[in-house]
Amino acid sequence: MIEGRVKAFKALSDETRLRILMLVAGRELCVCQMMAVLGVSQPLVSRNLAILKEAGFLVSRREKKLMFYRRRPHLEDAGLGFVKTILKDLAGSDRAAEDRRRLGACREFQKATGRCDMKSLREFMRRKRPAGNTSAAGKTSAAPPGRSNTSGLSGDPSAERTKPI
Repeated sequence: MIEGRVKAFKALSDETRLRILMLVAGRELCVCQMMAVLGVSQPLVSRNLAILKEAGFLVSRREKKLMFYRRRPHLEDAGLGFVKTILKDLAGSDRAAEDRRRLGACREFQKATGRCDMKSLREFMRRKRPAGNTSAAGKTSAAPPGRSNTSGLSGDPSAERTKPI
């Protein structure tokens, strides 16, 4: 039992994973939607999703090439009910509000284009890019204001991959 608790607390020790848990509260999202909101690469999103799933916080399903994730129903039954208190406390943060705004914009874009794939994700990121936010290579980055480029879409392999808390 203690090993499960340690795994759960380790999973919650990362800002990106907490943001993912807040995003999937009450909804199911595909990996590309999370990439668009978080501004991180597919491997980084997938790795964090795997950690959250292994800790018991998420369930997933596949639909053709797409993977969808949602928060596990009845976290209390798995001894993980405490996370609801943590997420409720964090839900009022500026970061959570910005994530919800970006998710809404991403969903509207996908609804308008009728697509949910890497090509539409790149187009969404290109359109939503803040003016003047450029990487070291001179290419405009897809990162939200105040964040380094972690999307992996700038073409700059030296771009920072994680942001310390």
